[in-house]
Parts: sequence; structure tokens; C-alpha cells
Amino acid sequence: RCRQGQPEGSLCTASSQVPAPLLPLAGPRIRSGCAQADDWRSAKSVYEFHARDIDGRDVSLEKYRGYVCIITNVASK
Repeated sequence: RCRQGQPEGSLCTASSQVPAPLLPLAGPRIRSGCAQADDWRSAKSVYEFHARDIDGRDVSLEKYRGYVCIITNVASK
């Protein structure tokens, strides 16, 4: 069983019960949601960013605060 309050439809590993809902998020698709969107270096945390999920919907990384998140660039040519 996964952590209470976990985003609907996310996956969970049996051994550590860590949700894995960010697997479909690709590095190049992450965009800044901070005040200075053109300067990502001004962000104070990863939660200031947004990304597109596998279905193309905008997702705020704030949604995953309190979870262990692994963000991986899976883009290829």
C-alpha cells in the first residue's frame, strides 16, 4: 500500500513505498514556474517548476512536495 494522499494513478514500489508518478516527465519538458521564468537559476527549489506529463498536461512539481522524487532526462534523438 502506498502513502496516504498519494496522487491518483501513481505507482509505488513494494519495498520502500515510494511513489513513482514522475517517471513520464522528461528533462527538456520541465519549464520554470518561478517569477523570472527566463532565469531558472533564480528558483529556490524544484517545487517552483512545472512539467508536462506523458499526456501533455501541465503538472506543478509542488504537487509532489513530501515525496521522494527522481527527475531524469529521458530524451533521445
